[in-house]
Amino acid sequence: MKHPIIFYFLVIFLFSNCSQLAIFHSARTEGKGNLSFSPSLEGFVFRPFASSGGDLGVLGLPGIRAELNYGITNSTDIVSSFYSSGAFLTSLKMRFIGTNESPFSISVMPGYEYQFNLLQTSTASGKVNRLHLPIIASFYTTENIGFSIGTKYVLQIEENGDNVSFPGINAGINIDRRIKYTIGGGLFLPFRPLTGTEGFIFQFGVSAKIPLYTND
Repeated sequence: MKHPIIFYFLVIFLFSNCSQLAIFHSARTEGKGNLSFSPSLEGFVFRPFASSGGDLGVLGLPGIRAELNYGITNSTDIVSSFYSSGAFLTSLKMRFIGTNESPFSISVMPGYEYQFNLLQTSTASGKVNRLHLPIIASFYTTENIGFSIGTKYVLQIEENGDNVSFPGINAGINIDRRIKYTIGGGLFLPFRPLTGTEGFIFQFGVSAKIPLYTND
């Protein structure tokens, strides 16, 4: 790579507190009429491949996510979150296998993300759109302790047509009590059609889901 210092600076700026790649959810839903608030603290590591000319990893600054979850039905939630990078994400979480009481369940969670303060260049206005498509599978070994794993694909739409794909996997531990905790992360391979993949991103963190209203 001709300009590794510039490349690492761009990675830090664009990915630190950037897209909401990792998922801090189980496949279980809120339940009809229930509302919760989920704050999370996150970070990321970018590691370039040796073939791209880089040999140093980049540790991103912590990011903060604030999320609201509302149960439209017993199996469908609307989820809206704001990330400290200035990224807004709205998703529709739909559980199509299992129940909130069953040990195994699967949900899909398509969403749209808008971010307005990326680094502005001659080919970017500082605004970006992303489409999210995660699938989450959860396995509960006890009533309150579970493990979640799944795939996620994110498409970042660029104004110049050089879109970025983020295929990846997510995994986490879910602790369901009155306040539900999730510890997890996701591994992603950013890919551009013109340059390919130059490294991987690991985004990790911890979240707490706090009930605000329960429709008993």
